[in-house]
Amino acid sequence: MSRNKKRTHDRSNSGDTGHPRTSRSNAPTQTTGKPDASPSPNFPASKWIWLILAAGLLVRLLFLGRASLWQDEIGFVKIANPALPFGMFMRSLWDVIVWAAQQPLSFIIWHLFFKGTEYFFDEVTRNPFLARLPAVCFGVTGIYFFYRFARALLDDTFALFCALLMAFLFFPVYYSREVYCYPLILFLAPFALLQVQRLFSGGEKQGRRFLWTIVSLSALAHTHLGCLPLLAALATLTLLGWIIALLRKQSSIAASFLRVGLALTCACLTALPFALRFAMTPNTAHKMGSPYAIPVILNDAVSKMLLGERPAFALLAWILFAAGIGWFTFSRSRRWEKRFWAGVTLLTLLLLAMATHRSKYLSVRYFTPAAPLVILMFCAGWRAITDLTARVLGFSRSRILFWFGGVLVMLYTLVAYLFPMYTIESKEPSDWRASAQWLNEHLEPGTPYMWSSGFVLRWVPGYFDTPSLIAVSPYIFGTAPEEIAELDKRQSNFARRFPVSAYIGAVNHLPGPIPKGTFHAPRRYYRQHDFVGTPAIQTLVDRGIFIWEPYQKLTRNDWAIDIFYNTKEDAIALAQERSDPVYFDFEGWQCRTIAAHPQGLWAEYAHAMQGATASFRLLNLKGTPLQGRLQLHLAVAGQQGVRYKTILTANNSPLGQAELPAGELRQVTFGPVRLEPQSEAIVTIRATGPSFAPAQAWLIYDFAFTTEP
Repeated sequence: MSRNKKRTHDRSNSGDTGHPRTSRSNAPTQTTGKPDASPSPNFPASKWIWLILAAGLLVRLLFLGRASLWQDEIGFVKIANPALPFGMFMRSLWDVIVWAAQQPLSFIIWHLFFKGTEYFFDEVTRNPFLARLPAVCFGVTGIYFFYRFARALLDDTFALFCALLMAFLFFPVYYSREVYCYPLILFLAPFALLQVQRLFSGGEKQGRRFLWTIVSLSALAHTHLGCLPLLAALATLTLLGWIIALLRKQSSIAASFLRVGLALTCACLTALPFALRFAMTPNTAHKMGSPYAIPVILNDAVSKMLLGERPAFALLAWILFAAGIGWFTFSRSRRWEKRFWAGVTLLTLLLLAMATHRSKYLSVRYFTPAAPLVILMFCAGWRAITDLTARVLGFSRSRILFWFGGVLVMLYTLVAYLFPMYTIESKEPSDWRASAQWLNEHLEPGTPYMWSSGFVLRWVPGYFDTPSLIAVSPYIFGTAPEEIAELDKRQSNFARRFPVSAYIGAVNHLPGPIPKGTFHAPRRYYRQHDFVGTPAIQTLVDRGIFIWEPYQKLTRNDWAIDIFYNTKEDAIALAQERSDPVYFDFEGWQCRTIAAHPQGLWAEYAHAMQGATASFRLLNLKGTPLQGRLQLHLAVAGQQGVRYKTILTANNSPLGQAELPAGELRQVTFGPVRLEPQSEAIVTIRATGPSFAPAQAWLIYDFAFTTEP
């Protein structure tokens, strides 16, 4: 008799389909009646699991670096900044919990990874493949410990089936391919659940198992605050189980619950300081409330962990989930353990849904701590359904039905979900890398560009560089009517003063309804239009599996980034269309910030030129002679408290002079200026002051030409 057949024979004789160690230990397991009907595990699980792990690694590694880092990954990388000294980095994590609700462990791991790999690779934080590599390692390791957890509860066949789904389902694959805390959770959650189950099982080495349980639960608690609902569910059911066992005088079961309860207490105490800091600090992003009801949130999580939110697949997910909960609840063997895990699954989902309902965000990824338990229930439900179907049909080999469903799900996921995932070049609808590439390729060096939202500056150019261009933020908008009006005013003013510039919107600005908070009339100020973006991600959204709003489809506004821009020739043509008498040509000048809101809500900009002398050109746009005066809103940069004599000339003819205090914007009128038809004038500004305090630079905020008879 082979080793595997002997192990199967031992387990069937003992009336327990659990892990071999469990059946030989003095575990406080109550088994009544017949063991669960299950396919006969007569094949070498120890060999098959390595094949599944290899397949899981392959589907996670393929095209890992094709998609650029998306905004949350970029934010994560910036927090895990390897340039910071380790002590300063650790101190910074105390504030991260306030606004990100993320615990420090994942940041520490990636910080050390970046520091270690930067000796061998250049700019590892900008290399999507290398940056995501630890995530893949965590994801594959999570498959193995999920297999061990399922095997400790049932048998090899069931555990392999669970590992197969964890290896290929879109949810665990997708979140094992990003720089974030969720790949770590996909590893730590099944690892911690396994330790809890082993602690329940009793037997030898309980001291070591107790310590491992504390370590694994503490690590999970220090990964994200979203893991605390899982610990809370474990603690609640552990306390309830301990009380029931004491009332029934089941001392061995009560002792198991007591061990788990003590381990949970130690783990929760380690996370308490961060949890209290988050709870006692205002955080509107995570406390302002979601527009979605709890049932919608639950459906979004459960359905997207299987095959997506399409009605048929959502119904299948709930059928399998309910069947799994029922099978665990009414199982005859190891009844109290299975009921415990069924209760933990339900309570964890409910607590996570309630926490998500309080947040303004909705994402199935918040349910990552519950993913191993939910997938476990899917597998148990399919096991129950195939067993029942085989008995009704008189089919003696239910294992065929059992594995047929698993292979079908695997193949469908591979074709319908994983292949489209490999093709995307951005893991969010807006492709920030493509927009940065467009700007670098199409705009002249020194050109200023503004976005519809200044928040985008965190990614472009904050991560995807535009080194020769000037990113500006005339205004970051809110939703109040007065803020939208102010946005339009500031953006329009900037586009008028800097006509050779670009406006980039993450929403559609072509004719049609104008979304709130956007530039209402870019066509009025820009003649050229282009866009970047690809709707490739729409395939996953349409199929209901992508992490998107429930049952909402992508529109062009979601994925297309429109770009409006002018060349110098365009700017002159637009001035002629507006019947401007002259065109102010500030070629060679820079765009410099002259004022900004302390919280970054807005900024003001001016044309800037270094030195005590600067020049710009006036172009006559009319076919007739022009005479008028220059109105300049300008300032001279110099030593504070010094007043500078300012002299203007046009083609070496004096236009006037004024005295300006350093650093203060003043509106000054000079002239008259005479321009012949189709001619230009070179206007020169010169500042003189004390020899010990020469003028440093010129700033021109606004300008106008008023014609005279």
